[in-house]
Amino acid sequence: MGKFRYGLKSLKIEDINEADGLGAGEPIELKDDVYRDTFNIVEADGTTTDIYNEMDVDPVLSFSEQGKISATVQIMDTRVETLALLLGGEVITVAGTSKTWSRPTVNLNLEKRVEFVTLDGYKMIIARGRIMGKINHQVRRNGIALVDITITALKPSVDGLATLDVIEPIVAP
Repeated sequence: MGKFRYGLKSLKIEDINEADGLGAGEPIELKDDVYRDTFNIVEADGTTTDIYNEMDVDPVLSFSEQGKISATVQIMDTRVETLALLLGGEVITVAGTSKTWSRPTVNLNLEKRVEFVTLDGYKMIIARGRIMGKINHQVRRNGIALVDITITALKPSVDGLATLDVIEPIVAP
């Protein structure tokens, strides 16, 4: 494998199995619905707290914390089922006529397992991600409706799982 990561080959979102922290059920593949050049996974700047005594210019202690990891992406699929998956709420179907998505009336805490695969085969897994979505419908002659998604990596509820795993494939010689 090369040392450079590029391109998004797969984006899967699925429910979390409470027993083992892994995926539950069939993951939903959204790769064909990712708006071009919108996928990012970044670590925020960490923080450092220096402790000083009154008489010194140098700290006597220093505490550092890593920044949180989050992923952002824009999704082009705005069907009502996708809105329910990414924004919460429910879909009601009127047989043979329509489907209606209703926005939740309360703030939700949507948590999902998220897996990204790059074109060169690297896999990144957020075992427990908080999904925060917002409607960004720019319906114009040269624009489309989008759903903006931010996925904040949270500490997994099950011991032994990492907040973020990066898996490098090994190519057989």
